[in-house]
Amino acid sequence: MGSSRLPGKVLMPLVGRPVLWHIVYRLRMCQMVDEVVVATSTNSADDPLVDYCRQERISVCRGPEKDVLQRFLMAMQETAADVVVRVCGDSPLVDPVTLDRMIYTLIREKGDICRGKSQNPVIHEGFTPLTSNVLRRLDLEAGEDPVAREHVTSASSFWDRKDVKNVFCSIGSEYEFSGAKISIDTPADLRFLEQVYERLAVQPGEADVREVVQLLRVEPWLLEINHRVHQKRPEERNLSVIIRCDGDAQIGFGHAYRCLALAEELREIHAVGSVFAMISGEISAELVRSQGYPVEMMPSNVSEEKWLLEMVHLRRPDVIIFDIRTGLSQEALTSLKNEASRIVVIDDDSDRRLAADIVFYPPVPQALRLSWEKFSGKVYVGWEWVLLRRQFATIPIRESNEIPKILVTMGGSDPAGFTLQALSALSQIPIPFETVVVIGPGFMHRERLTNFLEKNNLAVTVQENVSDMAGLMAQADLAVASFGVTAYELAASGVPAIFLCLTEDHAKSASAFVEAGVAVSLDYHDGKDRSDILTEIEKLGTDRKQLDSMRKRTRLLVDGKGAERVAALIVKSLEV
Repeated sequence: MGSSRLPGKVLMPLVGRPVLWHIVYRLRMCQMVDEVVVATSTNSADDPLVDYCRQERISVCRGPEKDVLQRFLMAMQETAADVVVRVCGDSPLVDPVTLDRMIYTLIREKGDICRGKSQNPVIHEGFTPLTSNVLRRLDLEAGEDPVAREHVTSASSFWDRKDVKNVFCSIGSEYEFSGAKISIDTPADLRFLEQVYERLAVQPGEADVREVVQLLRVEPWLLEINHRVHQKRPEERNLSVIIRCDGDAQIGFGHAYRCLALAEELREIHAVGSVFAMISGEISAELVRSQGYPVEMMPSNVSEEKWLLEMVHLRRPDVIIFDIRTGLSQEALTSLKNEASRIVVIDDDSDRRLAADIVFYPPVPQALRLSWEKFSGKVYVGWEWVLLRRQFATIPIRESNEIPKILVTMGGSDPAGFTLQALSALSQIPIPFETVVVIGPGFMHRERLTNFLEKNNLAVTVQENVSDMAGLMAQADLAVASFGVTAYELAASGVPAIFLCLTEDHAKSASAFVEAGVAVSLDYHDGKDRSDILTEIEKLGTDRKQLDSMRKRTRLLVDGKGAERVAALIVKSLEV
């Protein structure tokens, strides 16, 4: 349950059954396995796992959280086993045929441990049989090795010794396949296996590894689902991150979205686990949880600084990332710096940035004018550091629509009612066009929007809960949008924009897009209906040449790979 990359993954559903159910189901197919025991920890976080095991009548052994080897020894003693099979809790495609052959080979050849052997890479993974005697020796003779204590069969300094008999079981060519990841570390791995089951059209637990190989040879496109997920090696250091951000109707949801983009790169490419620390925004918190990240919400009876200090002291993260607009002081970050290897600040013009080790900004005027006196860290400013979801890195270039398509998108909540103002302007334009309106999870004007559309004869499609925002944006010829993270998403999607600005700071930031020739900014919103919206839509909407020119420029600004660069730089900084 305590996986850093995907907490609780053993109980997450795979084709309607928990991952653990799949593992146990397939182990019970083995002819040479007498008993299946879940060796988990005494940590209360594993209580749901124990409850599930009791419900399913699966034997459980509980031991030290940080000592997997000790838990194995305890389970071995409780069952009086002569042979122990180490099975990873994230490998739901355990192959009973291969496992039986490996156990038989171990016993027949009187070995200490049995491993698979093949001339070419094979797809099977997640299990290793060994004797109880050699497990005891490992505890006595290599017990101080942290790899031995956590990974058991990966302590090479012990298993490579001449007095340890390694025997090998040949793995047939029907298992040969390179490039597939069938263990579960991220949501992408779950999606991959869901697709495998769907394509095989088999019941839960019945996906035969040999059939999976045949499927992937015929449909290699399935590998794209989780091909970027890094398979962590036993000797790699466990890295963890705390991400401090918020997202609600007042400040919008852009901070949460861009922090999720960074967390995804850290998790999938660098095997780094993240926990989010949030003060406000239950909608954002649920969004984060839905992506498989734990969320800590600040209690109402403590200060932000005290709460963070306690959390950091408990979790001991390697990195703390801040993307906030609260009053947390520079001194608070200095105190937190003593508890973590790196402090990272994103797009923050407050004095907090001066306590950071690494700071990232888009190329907005505010960032370029900041003073960095007495700052000892590193500053990165530019379009290449813009944090966007991965979907914005793979958008194909397309031709303009015959009938112009205008996208209206005002962020997650649209507190100023910009959506209605834009639609009011669009309703007065005589030329033919299509309109797509995107409303976010905290949209505050649903009733007004419904009434407006009922009263006006306007060709409008309303989209909500859009998963492929990049694809939707890329279909537009022009966007009318509230400035924020959406502005950078539109640029990555190749869409010229008219920006409405909710704050003076947004108006200053939007000027970078105007200067780059990819947008028009209507400056700071003053609370009144704006005739300039109508003017600018009419001007740009009828000037195909200008729109095409602006579209070409957007492609030169944002390539959608900023989160990838930021994640790589953060991890690299820890190597120093």
